[in-house]
This record gives sequence, structure tokens and C-alpha cells, in this order.
Amino acid sequence: MFASFAIIYKIARMSTEIARSFPPRDCDAIGHTYGDQLQMHAVIDYDFITKNDGIPSSGALQCFCQQEESDNYEQMMESAYGHP
Repeated sequence: MFASFAIIYKIARMSTEIARSFPPRDCDAIGHTYGDQLQMHAVIDYDFITKNDGIPSSGALQCFCQQEESDNYEQMMESAYGHP
């Protein structure tokens, strides 16, 4: 029973951390703001998130990934988007 509690606690904690880094965003507004440079800002956002664990992102990465998932799923799963 303790192992089950520990696993549930760890999953809940991870969910909280992800929600803190990626709060809900208005992707239409972000797409309008960044326009054709959304991918470039998504890479910058990725670098920011990896260096600043737990600090909310700008939303560019989140919205870019959602857009790519709906538009180019196969390519999205294979591409590094020019990032190491």
C-alpha cells in the first residue's frame, strides 16, 4: 500500500511541475504575435525551460508543438527542428 501511495504521489508531483511550466495558453494569440517566427521562439522557449526548471514558459514551445502535431504529425515525431 505504501508503494502505491509513493507512486501516486510522485505522479501527482510531476503533473504539478508540468502544469507550472506549461500553464494553459491562448495559442491563437501567441501564433498571431510570433507569426512566421513561432518555431524560432519555440526553440528559445525550450532553452529557457531546460535552464529554468519550474518557471513558466512563454507558451511559444507549447503552441508550436500543438500546431505541428495537428499539421505535420509524422514529421514532428522525427525532426529535431535544428536543435541539438
